[in-house]
Amino acid sequence: QKNEGAKRRKVHNPCSILVRNIPPAKNRIEVLVAYFSKFGEVTNVSRNVNKSSAVIIFEHVSNAQDAYACQEPVMDEPMIQLCMSQNTDKNSSDKEPNKPESSSQKAKIGQNLRFESEGVRKNREEKEKKKQIKKQREKDIQDLNSELMDLIKHTNTDLTQEEKDITMTRIKTIKAEINQKIKERQNEETKEKEEKYKAVSLKKKSSSFNSSYVSEKVKKKVIVNKCFELELKITDQSI
Repeated sequence: QKNEGAKRRKVHNPCSILVRNIPPAKNRIEVLVAYFSKFGEVTNVSRNVNKSSAVIIFEHVSNAQDAYACQEPVMDEPMIQLCMSQNTDKNSSDKEPNKPESSSQKAKIGQNLRFESEGVRKNREEKEKKKQIKKQREKDIQDLNSELMDLIKHTNTDLTQEEKDITMTRIKTIKAEINQKIKERQNEETKEKEEKYKAVSLKKKSSSFNSSYVSEKVKKKVIVNKCFELELKITDQSI
């Protein structure tokens, strides 16, 4: 496919879809085949590593439509986008009579991209919210520390017993608040590390599964090719 075709978000083979924003770890033929084979027979995969994209060609138009209309994030990556073919192939055996596309059909094939956009938006908002909470907590700790230092200085001046008691009570309260906020920060850091560890483990598990999973038809093609190469070697040696 030409690069200008990708910019227009069109794929000219009706049995194909354009996959964009693919992470480098998943922009591999075996991973792409493993995922998209669940929608139907994948006949060809063309990658553009520099553009983080790939073109997946199916055996039938219906396979490409099913992959495009799927509501789940592609390969568990919300940033990945799918672009459906805008043309029809006159020689395609899957071609149906031309008829206006209903609004419900348009909505259905666009569900995947909307789902991904919604997921990206929520993820961004959640991160921003956590960032603001952290920022406010650090500010609170600094303010409490400043107040604590001021109160400690006052204890060294001439105060009545009542004033000293009030000051010491406030000091204890401030220390408790600081310790509580520090504990919250530590718990949050521990939780983030655990989530990061789980995400990395899940990604490795998914990558291992995708690498080991190949459709039966693909396996048969590989076996046939190997047998053909073996036959050529035997023939060549016999000569």
